[in-house]
Amino acid sequence: MKRLDTLKGFDATQHVVTNFRVAAQADEATCTSYVNALHFLTEDGREHVAHACGAYVHGFVRTPDGWRIRKATFRLIGHQNGARAFQDAFAIARARAARQP
Repeated sequence: MKRLDTLKGFDATQHVVTNFRVAAQADEATCTSYVNALHFLTEDGREHVAHACGAYVHGFVRTPDGWRIRKATFRLIGHQNGARAFQDAFAIARARAARQP
């Protein structure tokens, strides 16, 4: 399963991205930004929230068709509800995503 397929196992997600810092030189660019990534699901009557705070670093390259993302990295700063709550919610989401067509 692709890494991002796990997100299909959540009821909803919200990624709030701020403070974009762009550095460009010739046909390459880097954009660094802050992210608050929230992931929600309810399983067996219990709500699970996986909240990760960190930074995105995107690398771009200019092509004849315009700018394209070459690389995307997430740098974790921390989990608002703790790492255990985050891991538990993602384990449930992975299992749910695996059951989806």
